[in-house]
Amino acid sequence: MASYVGIGFALGAAVAHSFTDTLRKLGAKHLQNGEVVGFVSLLDCTFLSIYIVSQNGVAQAMETMADHKFFAVISFSAAIKITTGFMYQRALQVSPLSLTIPYLAFTPALLVFTSYLMLGESASPKGLLGVVIVTLGGYLLQVGNDDGKDRKTDRTRRRIQNRLNSKQSEDDKEVEEPVPIIVDVPPELSLDDNVRTDASSWKRILAPLTALSSEEGSMLMLGVAALWSLTSSFDKLGAELAPTFVVFAVCQRAAMCIPVNLYLLGSDFRCFRNFAAYFPLLTAISLMELATLLLYLKSLEYVLVSYAIAAKRSGIMLSVICGAVFFNETIMHRLPYIVLMLLGMVLILFADA
Repeated sequence: MASYVGIGFALGAAVAHSFTDTLRKLGAKHLQNGEVVGFVSLLDCTFLSIYIVSQNGVAQAMETMADHKFFAVISFSAAIKITTGFMYQRALQVSPLSLTIPYLAFTPALLVFTSYLMLGESASPKGLLGVVIVTLGGYLLQVGNDDGKDRKTDRTRRRIQNRLNSKQSEDDKEVEEPVPIIVDVPPELSLDDNVRTDASSWKRILAPLTALSSEEGSMLMLGVAALWSLTSSFDKLGAELAPTFVVFAVCQRAAMCIPVNLYLLGSDFRCFRNFAAYFPLLTAISLMELATLLLYLKSLEYVLVSYAIAAKRSGIMLSVICGAVFFNETIMHRLPYIVLMLLGMVLILFADA
């Protein structure tokens, strides 16, 4: 029963996280990356502090921060989260999404090892299989994100080629020596379509892995996935050391907020004008981010870290389904990957049954 409750909280975190990503993309159109990180962490810390004060928990939080072990966990966790935030943005700037985002799917699998080393957590064989299946499904789903666009592009190129060929046939009747029309047609549209399409599919699936040696963003995002597996274990360790998971959350956000905002003040204090200008948007990002964090921390009271993160990563299924419902995106070619992730989640749910 406890595992069902824990997975439920983790899935709630996944839903909140999908909204957070959408709002952050909107914020990136108006604000610098450092401003988004700094301003949102400032609001996170403010909202959580108001809650702690209302519950008369300030003294309790100060006592917890005085614990050397807890302070070390908070410091490492905050430092890694700040570092990965800038690594994440850098990866997206220098490399295509298709060669970077798929690496985030590896976090649950990496957590199987880091959570065992740091927390002594050991997944059951059924749960381990579920984590691996969710990781594989998430990777394939992210790699296949551009399939629909690619197919539409291919159909458009076919239509252009057919029209040009028809035009050529008409001209042939009037001109003795027709001028050849050269069109840049991708290799997969040649006569051996099926063979080339299969080869192209495998090439697309393996593209993020083969890009490690040439794409800076791919290597950075793999580093992000590895570091996130560490911070997830630090989160559970810190939540266990704190009186409540909310106390841990406010201490962690304070440790993230102070250095980033001091940097913003030192570099250009005028950027804080944007804080007032985009306060409603920043508030929405902060509230959804806090919902993600608190639901995730609550899930750790019931399930292993690797299970919680696997459930949280399954939120990309929601993004795909929302794309079909709200934006009329084609998802038929992604359904096998969604079913694969659902199968992995079922195995995790019944891992300890």
